[in-house]
Amino acid sequence: MKRFLSGKQLGNTVKNATPPRRRRGGRNVLVSGIVLGSVLAMSACGGGDTPDEGTKAAKDEPTVLDVGYSQGVGYLPTMVAQDEGIFTKHKLKVNLRVVQDVNAAIPGLGKSMHILGGTPGGLLVAKNAGLKVTAVSGCVEDVPSAPLNQVYGAPGYTSYKQFEGKNFGVPGLTGTSYTAVVTQMLTMGVDPKKVNFIVVNFADMYAQLQSGALQGVSTLDPFSAPFKEKKLPYLGDPNFLIANPLLTCTYLANPTWASENKDAINRFVTALREADTWIGANQQASNEILAKHAGLKPETIAQISMPSFTFDTGADLAKQILLWIPALRNAGVLKEDSADFTAKEVAFP
Repeated sequence: MKRFLSGKQLGNTVKNATPPRRRRGGRNVLVSGIVLGSVLAMSACGGGDTPDEGTKAAKDEPTVLDVGYSQGVGYLPTMVAQDEGIFTKHKLKVNLRVVQDVNAAIPGLGKSMHILGGTPGGLLVAKNAGLKVTAVSGCVEDVPSAPLNQVYGAPGYTSYKQFEGKNFGVPGLTGTSYTAVVTQMLTMGVDPKKVNFIVVNFADMYAQLQSGALQGVSTLDPFSAPFKEKKLPYLGDPNFLIANPLLTCTYLANPTWASENKDAINRFVTALREADTWIGANQQASNEILAKHAGLKPETIAQISMPSFTFDTGADLAKQILLWIPALRNAGVLKEDSADFTAKEVAFP
């Protein structure tokens, strides 16, 4: 029988989880948006080349990368690098694939996809299941000035206690969003077993809450915009009970493929860092790019805030990923006897 830690015990665990000191960019941009953990419609990888064939292109030809990503704001650097020719500048031909179920896509890494935008939770669950996957770069982190994991209630729902016996929408039951919400509930004395967690795509959460099918949701930007427009009850960001700051999404790859394509990975990460700089200098244009990729109106995008992007690699990245293990275990996402991975096992050097 799974035993959850009490709120007091969990609080002690969280206090003892000290996040690493991190180098910040010069730009202090407002955030919102996670996990992650989940995303929109999945499309098949096209083209005749297999991943290995694509990445073994001649030196005078661009390296082909098939990249799975989310239409959430956390992946804006990927969108900008594509649309503004930054990937091309670094001799990369990137084919973006929108992914709905990130965890289901992990087995395809190194086969139908080179790099996948995922979450620390998804990575750790997959590794415990014996799948070959590693993180090659950070993506976005949650900071108090720019909350990512945004919990909203239907009108009148202003407390987690009210969700007992009600329907609560989450992007998945094995990801970081769900884990953080359960962590918050346990800390507040709410029994998560009494809450009906329902898996819902971010794009559908607002409509289902409005219809009465849901009484609460864990969402992210840009899909939080209608909740803000209607001034629905905001119950905060539960991620900070786990760590502050907290890594919420990562770029994943097959470790064998990664070891054979270090140069391509380095160019990919360099392009993302340049895209981050471009976003800081071009806010309006960045909003338009996000609106195009997310299928939303630019005026809707203007109401959200930009995330704090991070592209750490190696040991620095691994430390942030491993911070999730206690919370994942306590939420029942990982078994209590799950493996304690080393830094080299979860992040590519």
